[in-house]
Amino acid sequence: MTGPPPLPYNLREHKKSIAIHWSITVSVACVLQIVLFYGLWFGTSIDRHTVFTITQVILGIFAIQGWAVRLWRLLKKNTAATPIGSSRRYLDFFQLSFIGGFVVSTLELVIGSLPERPNVRLMAMPGSSLLFYVGAQLLLVTLLHMGTYSSPVRLSSTARGSVCRPAVYYLIEDVVAVDGGGGVDYREALNVRYEASPMFRRLLLRLSFFWSIGALAMATIVTILVYAINEGVAYGIGWGIPFVWAAVWAIITTKWAQMALAEEERWFRQSAPGRNDSV
Repeated sequence: MTGPPPLPYNLREHKKSIAIHWSITVSVACVLQIVLFYGLWFGTSIDRHTVFTITQVILGIFAIQGWAVRLWRLLKKNTAATPIGSSRRYLDFFQLSFIGGFVVSTLELVIGSLPERPNVRLMAMPGSSLLFYVGAQLLLVTLLHMGTYSSPVRLSSTARGSVCRPAVYYLIEDVVAVDGGGGVDYREALNVRYEASPMFRRLLLRLSFFWSIGALAMATIVTILVYAINEGVAYGIGWGIPFVWAAVWAIITTKWAQMALAEEERWFRQSAPGRNDSV
């Protein structure tokens, strides 16, 4: 073998669509929330409950629309995006995580808006709460993998009772297969690459810890800041910092992956036939 098993998806060919998608996401879920809060809260005489009603409705519509579109792509007839070995009605790891994150965020926003004077600090928490939720989930799955424990439930293409894979594996599989249009062909190719390449397995394991521990650490920092500083500033911190952190982590991940994949390519070219190191 002159190189690792190929993955039928080129990120460079989708740079424009990826940039548009994330620009819209950040604009609605971060920038617009901050601009509307400060603009309406301090720049108008609008009732404070109305201010939060406006921001919540916009965010809710955007989140539900995104979830529904992804669900349609995953479950529509004649689709080829469902996890390997599952029925057409199965929701993948990412879709199920989306539901949990949406519920957590919605509860905080609703509870925070109930008092006569809205609890601004609590309503600044969805970003860090999502980091706690996602970070804990990624860390748990990765630790199950490290301990070679069997998954108690199906995780995308990993059947119940099979050994878990590093959490980042499932994020890549689901996002590229459904959101990126890679379909089941990508799921199958990713599985082949994972099983054939010890260096690829090592990369995904390290990235899983990088994202899970990073998310938990940043969530802790943001939570402390939200409850330690002026509530007016806290709102911007709570909604803005998690996105800044995610952007920085994504940039580091991109550079890291590029170097690791180049090293993997060299390893395959130089390794002796039949070599199968474990990582």
